Amino acid sequence: MYKIHKLMFILLTIVLSGSVSAQPDIKHLKPFDYDIITRPLDTEGKTLTNVYVWVRNTHLQFIKNDLIYSAHYQINVDIAPENKPAILTRDRHNIVTEQEYPATIDPSNQRGHQFEAELAPGKYIFNLRILDKNTGRDRIHTIKKEIKDFESGNIVLSDLLLLNSSDLENVSVDNVVPPRRIPIKNELYLYAEISSPLSVERMGIDVFFTQDGNTRKLEVSDSLFRTGDVTKVVMNLNKDNLKLGNNILMIRVSSGDESSEIRKRVRFIQFEGTDQEYASDSVDDMINQLRYVAEGDEWDALRKAEGEEQQRLFDTFWKKRDPTPETPDNPIKEEYYRRVQIANQRFGIQKQSGWRSDRGHVFIIYGPPDSIDRGNPSQYSFSTYEVWYYDQLRKRFIFVDEMGFGDYRLVSGII
Repeated sequence: MYKIHKLMFILLTIVLSGSVSAQPDIKHLKPFDYDIITRPLDTEGKTLTNVYVWVRNTHLQFIKNDLIYSAHYQINVDIAPENKPAILTRDRHNIVTEQEYPATIDPSNQRGHQFEAELAPGKYIFNLRILDKNTGRDRIHTIKKEIKDFESGNIVLSDLLLLNSSDLENVSVDNVVPPRRIPIKNELYLYAEISSPLSVERMGIDVFFTQDGNTRKLEVSDSLFRTGDVTKVVMNLNKDNLKLGNNILMIRVSSGDESSEIRKRVRFIQFEGTDQEYASDSVDDMINQLRYVAEGDEWDALRKAEGEEQQRLFDTFWKKRDPTPETPDNPIKEEYYRRVQIANQRFGIQKQSGWRSDRGHVFIIYGPPDSIDRGNPSQYSFSTYEVWYYDQLRKRFIFVDEMGFGDYRLVSGII
């Protein structure tokens, strides 16, 4: 569970101050994590397709009932051949309860869901939808994907699966790693299956990562397990060779003149528990997100600088606010951007990033409130409200969603 140490709380309260009104922004984080994997299947003419969906607490709106917080959501998975009606629909309901409010915004609290289908090769449309039953808010991904034919008689490589263990007997959503949220310091294994004719006795395997146009070949330890026409491959990726941010992972399998390759977009972050995804943000973004704490000449200089000078001023800004300069980590900086990312995930609407909203502003400055009350102000109004209480600071903030679109505006309380 996410908790702020008392010293950290005091330091952040001192450092984080200021107020600027929200401005439109078109950048958003993806609403939830997913992966779609195709693998060979014994059933003739069919391909095994697994759909994995991960729902974090930061994706949901929790409501306090008596002494607990609860969230209720529904997952829908629709699969349709291209330009045809859906042939498969799966629904799943889930209720999440937490004892304390900080747990409701802890990004490490998540649930994985797995859906399985046997599909004929061809092009398909996957519609993945999460409906938050407490708010009625939809989060949707629409993915076009070609289902491979593993019975073609050629070497065919399955989609790549990322695992947190090498246990192939129990591959499930519990040990599958979301590809856009991979903690770089954890153990990571790459798993794939190769369909090939029995005449193929030996295959070569190469692994590449591409970032910002630069491609590098990785040295990996791998194991091959051939069972009939299918060869299972598990590789331990050396974490020292992995780089933070967005990467393209590629595997190439070859035998003689024949080869097959597959690519996968992946994103490496710092730590699962602290949600330090800001590592791949640009310096421009991270400077814009300082608008609540950087003022006067310092703020003007940060915004006007470019290139190396901009990076130098940015580093200097945080160095002056580092409570532990003798260590490579800066807990104030890490906590600030952790809050920015949680605000983006929790409070973003339409074309406005969550950190720019009134609730995001308060959350970044003061962190999670001790408690929240929600409801309708009266039977004559459709507006909903939230009251945030900070007991230690003796502060109360009231936000009202007058239009019913999730745009909560601060109507009482001074930031």
